[in-house]
Amino acid sequence: MSVLSYAPTWRDGGVTLVDDLDVQRLAQELGENWVVVARGHSRTHTFGRYPGSAEGAVIDASQHDDVNDVILAADVLVTDYSSIMFDAAVARVPQLFFVPDLAAYRDRERGFTFDFEREAPGPLLQQRDEVLAHAQALGELGHDASWVREYAQAREEWRKRFAPNDDGEAAKRVVDALIERGALSI
Repeated sequence: MSVLSYAPTWRDGGVTLVDDLDVQRLAQELGENWVVVARGHSRTHTFGRYPGSAEGAVIDASQHDDVNDVILAADVLVTDYSSIMFDAAVARVPQLFFVPDLAAYRDRERGFTFDFEREAPGPLLQQRDEVLAHAQALGELGHDASWVREYAQAREEWRKRFAPNDDGEAAKRVVDALIERGALSI
């Protein structure tokens, strides 16, 4: 079983849940070997929920208290401009960026503080069929899928840039520094 987590951000002036992927349709197209976990942004919770499915092909995790569970469950994370992209880097989860409104978001909505189009640690996709094809390739080939291999270096550079201390040794470094300063004794 493979898991695709979909976690879009909110839109300025939006009065609706962001579901540009149509998670129900996507789950059907991916087939029985996939589960789609949808996580709406906290600013969209009042606009409804993602419809779940009786067979469990779609799970709405919008109200789940820890987004990290959604990331860790994912074989692939599909987002747009959400800051979840930085959290996923720590977990080294391959990411697809579904950005059909990229120009509008960049130029009129909130924009970016870095060159998103050049530096994103995964492909920028404009069509939902592209998301489907990339997910299917991952489902068939795993980390040998060409797009996963193609973006491996970008994902690692992204992680080093935006999460350099999240390497599994951070707590040890903190404890060592506290001992060195005499704040803890063993």
